[in-house]
Amino acid sequence: MKTLYLVRHAKTVEGSPDLKDFDRYLKPRGISDSRVMASLMKKNSWLPETIITSPAKRARQTAELFCEIFQYSHERIVEEKSLYYGGQVEMIDLLQNISNDSESVMIIGHNPTIHEVVNYLVGYGIEHYPTCAVSGLRFNINLWIEITLKKGELLFFEVPKNIR
Repeated sequence: MKTLYLVRHAKTVEGSPDLKDFDRYLKPRGISDSRVMASLMKKNSWLPETIITSPAKRARQTAELFCEIFQYSHERIVEEKSLYYGGQVEMIDLLQNISNDSESVMIIGHNPTIHEVVNYLVGYGIEHYPTCAVSGLRFNINLWIEITLKKGELLFFEVPKNIR
């Protein structure tokens, strides 16, 4: 069995001519939402062995806040450029190439890709994937290369406004 947690980065400041999209950072609400969602995951023992994030500042900050709540070192965070620059195809490729030593993995990325990948893997539609939403998917597979369309079972889908 493999478990995948997909997280959309938390709420960010708006972009501006002086602030590149890549450098957008979390608003106070995004920081709070990250802590709430990470605490929910910890309380339910939904803890990943591996954390892979987009290198964009807002995703990296989200990953760091989750690590703090999980009591993980920030050194456990792996940055993956394709999570910022790529789309669904690149994310599926990334998933299929995860080390099989990891039974559970968390991906922190961006919409629309996170939303599209969840729907692709479970085979039905989650209508809206807000900032800092977290989904958990289970796969009855032994190797990450076996991840494909409709192979996942949605264990949960949680959004910050429902937890507060």
